[in-house]
Amino acid sequence: MRDVDVLPVLRRPLAREARTAVEAWATVAWLLAVEGRALVEDIEGGVEQPAMQHVAAVKLLELLADVDARLSASAPVAEVHLLAVALEHGMPAVLDATGDELVELFGVADGLDGGDPGPDAVTRLFDRIADGFPGDVPNPLLADGQGPVLRALRSWGKLANAAAIDASFLEPFLKDA
Repeated sequence: MRDVDVLPVLRRPLAREARTAVEAWATVAWLLAVEGRALVEDIEGGVEQPAMQHVAAVKLLELLADVDARLSASAPVAEVHLLAVALEHGMPAVLDATGDELVELFGVADGLDGGDPGPDAVTRLFDRIADGFPGDVPNPLLADGQGPVLRALRSWGKLANAAAIDASFLEPFLKDA
């Protein structure tokens, strides 16, 4: 399997208005920090439960498909269709990978049974995406994780203000924090 490029969207010009771009990028950072890191924790902690690891890997793939749609400014995809869309069209904003490569990368065909790619490969891939994302993708699951999450929310609010847009889209995140 070739080493796939993460976040190729970062090398493309931004082709949308500031408001939608700021909302999309802040929402993606939140999804990666909160939902993505929780799924990675499930994968890492499910050593004795390979079926649960497999489900978490599929859910992570679906989450990344949602992230891809948001970063691509594509039409929203219903949650029940995320996996099918990702496997049909790949994830051109998040991963330079075809649907067949996504099946292999996430082990969704045969399950994560400790074989190739295995749960460690899935979590490493997520870490590459989170590390490559502009700014900080905080980890709220760490003992001191709430501070970085609140700082990230504050930074996204400042970004919204600098772009002269209403930061109210961050309110649901504050309730989750």
